Amino acid sequence: MENLIGNQGVQDRIRRVIASERCPHAFVFAGPKGVGKYSFATTLGLELLGANSCEHPDFHTIKKEDVVWSSNPSLQRKKQTNIPVDLIRERMIGGTTSDGSKHDAAVFKTPVSGFKKVFIIDEAELLDESGQNALLKTLEEPPTDTVVFLITSREDLLLQTVLSRCHLYAFGPLSTQEMGRWLNETSRDSEVGGWLCGWSSGSP
Repeated sequence: MENLIGNQGVQDRIRRVIASERCPHAFVFAGPKGVGKYSFATTLGLELLGANSCEHPDFHTIKKEDVVWSSNPSLQRKKQTNIPVDLIRERMIGGTTSDGSKHDAAVFKTPVSGFKKVFIIDEAELLDESGQNALLKTLEEPPTDTVVFLITSREDLLLQTVLSRCHLYAFGPLSTQEMGRWLNETSRDSEVGGWLCGWSSGSP
């Protein structure tokens, strides 16, 4: 599992919540790009499943780039600038897509292996209003065996109705010391790496 540098306090708080008897069904990880929100969600998701690989059948990720793997030809041709509601229907919540195809709701299916399912939506702010509204039913009436992570660098673009149904955790930029640690662990050239650390504003 990846050892995430920085944001140790928020990592610890989230782990305590997940380990509690009242683990929430949905989380929003918000903060600057490049500080490890998605990586941390992946690590947590695999830990929840007791898995070592993202190939686990109950581990699901949704990204804007996934449109190229859609069964809908018109979706495949879309520019990868947002997360279409059709993609959410195909990969998660089910329903009829714009090409007339009907999809089962993966989020409501029984776990293939074990007792939980994990869904991670990266850059969740790229869901338009219809996509976010379509996701609401799942957030309002969540399956007890499912945990959803919404990753965003623009939580202000998420509907308040979505935010109110999730536990929001804010990640911040890395400190100078943490950036230095990242530099050492990634074996970057110290001179160029030092310039990169200053330029990146705390985002590896």
